[in-house]
Amino acid sequence: MDVHCLRPMDSLVSKETCFFDQERPEQSRILHGVDFAVMNSAIGCVRRHPFLEQVLRNLRAARHNADIIRTTGPLYLTSQLKLFQRNYLISQRGGLRVLQPHVFSPLPDRSAGLRDICSRLTKHQLTARQPPSTSAQLKLDACQQLVEANSSAWITDRTLAIHRFLHLGYAGHSARHRHRFPVDSLFLLVTKATKTESGVGARTVGQFSRLTKAELNELAS
Repeated sequence: MDVHCLRPMDSLVSKETCFFDQERPEQSRILHGVDFAVMNSAIGCVRRHPFLEQVLRNLRAARHNADIIRTTGPLYLTSQLKLFQRNYLISQRGGLRVLQPHVFSPLPDRSAGLRDICSRLTKHQLTARQPPSTSAQLKLDACQQLVEANSSAWITDRTLAIHRFLHLGYAGHSARHRHRFPVDSLFLLVTKATKTESGVGARTVGQFSRLTKAELNELAS
C-alpha cells in the first residue's frame, strides 16, 4: 500500500525463492538500536517456503507483544530470521535472501518520529555535561549520516520500488489515510494465471487483467 513501484520485478521473482526487504542501517540504529533489521515492506516467497511458514506460524504468539514493531514489524521479522538461522542448516533454508535497502527502501522514513529522536539526541548532547553513551553516540552518528548524505544517490538503476513509510497500521498515522477504495480493484495489478493439468500455470509477464471471482476460486482450489 505504501510501496511505489519503479520497475518490473521479473528479474527478482524469477531467480529468488524467498526475499524480504531490509531497513536502512542508519534508520535501524536510530529507531531500534541495531545495525540490521528485516522489513515486511517487500516480501516474495514460493509456496510453502520454510521461513515464511515459520513467520506465519509464530504470528499468533507475537500478537501479545507490546507494539506493532515486535508484532509484525522489523523487530519481529529480524527475531524470526535469527530463529530460522539457528534451527535450519544453510542447505535447508531454501534460498532465503534479505535484499539490500537500495532495492525497495532506498529512502529513510520521513515521518516525525525519526526526526524527533535525532532532535532530542542533538539537544541533549549540547547541554549534557558528560559525553553520550556508546548507544546514543551511534544514534547521533546515524542521524548525521542521514543529514550529510546525498539522498539522490540512494535511488539507483537497481532500485525496483520506493517504500514510503506511511505507517498505515499505526493508530497515530491511520487517521490521515482514511480514504477507502474497493479492494477488488487491486486485482487489476495481478497477472492472470491459467490452470493446467499439472496445476496453476506460469503467470504471463506483462499480461495484466482483473481476475474474476470464479478464476480466484479456481486458483485457490
